[in-house]
Amino acid sequence: MSQKKVDAYKEAKKTRKEDLAKEKKAKQLRRIIGWVVLALAVIALGIGLFITVKNIREKTAEDNSAYQGTDYMLEDYANIAGTTEAPTEAPTEAPTVSASEEATEPAASEEVTESAAAGSN
Repeated sequence: MSQKKVDAYKEAKKTRKEDLAKEKKAKQLRRIIGWVVLALAVIALGIGLFITVKNIREKTAEDNSAYQGTDYMLEDYANIAGTTEAPTEAPTEAPTVSASEEATEPAASEEVTESAAAGSN
């Protein structure tokens, strides 16, 4: 071997323990930095998610604050909900029929039924 190679080998042998210790420290430092960066990324993601959910809940609360339970209720025409409110429309009056009109109405209806029966034969 040449003298240069021998000297380089002897120098490497002398500093081998120091070099291995430096490499080990550098590897540990890289590992620690990696975990710290990962933890910061997870924390940032968690904070971002928390803020987003908080904003959505606040917006929903603002939207629902003016909501009344009866806002979206359909009118109860058949009184299914059991409300006791009076209807808004005025009741219509039945037409009044005099006694003379009542006497003529059955006779007219009998004529119609007789003619209908005769027409069907």
